[in-house]
Amino acid sequence: MCNLGEGIAEDAMERGWRKGLEKGIEQGIEQGMEKLIVNFLKNNNHVSVAAKMLDIPETMILYVAQKEGIETLN
Repeated sequence: MCNLGEGIAEDAMERGWRKGLEKGIEQGIEQGMEKLIVNFLKNNNHVSVAAKMLDIPETMILYVAQKEGIETLN
């Protein structure tokens, strides 16, 4: 019985670790995209150009710009 309990605990820990790793990767990608948008807007603050070049919706660019306090041109 003891081995069964250990196996269940190990399985649960492994699933939790995998889930945490996936969440961390998603957050890293999101942070990287935000940094990319910020850098792009600092060099060229035209939202429509940024949206086209980065292939993302203008609303996402406007959200990041507002969050970072960057004035934009449409």
